[in-house]
Amino acid sequence: MSSRIVLLILAVVLAAVTAACGSSSGTKAGRTVSVDMRSTSFEPPSMSVRSGETIEFRFTNDDETTHEAYIGDSAAQADHEAEMTGGGGHDMHGADNAVTVEPGKTKTLTYAFSSPTTLIIGCHEKGHYAAGMKMTVAVT
Repeated sequence: MSSRIVLLILAVVLAAVTAACGSSSGTKAGRTVSVDMRSTSFEPPSMSVRSGETIEFRFTNDDETTHEAYIGDSAAQADHEAEMTGGGGHDMHGADNAVTVEPGKTKTLTYAFSSPTTLIIGCHEKGHYAAGMKMTVAVT
């Protein structure tokens, strides 16, 4: 199988997973949740939302290094971690489930949680995810 076919299949699968989990396109948030990004942790480390709820996350980077917030299930997190550690870098242009926050800055990310599941918000800057920089989101 050629590498182009494999890449096309991976892109289709990732699009399907993202569509099933939720998105932010054109959706108004029902509430705002502030999240602090510190060293190798998010505060709060977990939260619950209702299926169908749209959240505006306000990510504040209180650290001296860049952090990211990538929303997805455990499989999506593993794929993104492999991409980031494999030298793929921040190729998230147009992604509606991720944001990169520079030191001392705040960025927002609006996300619609469409069905009951458990999602993770992870930082995949070098070594951060492996060190535990994750936030669990229980969607009920």
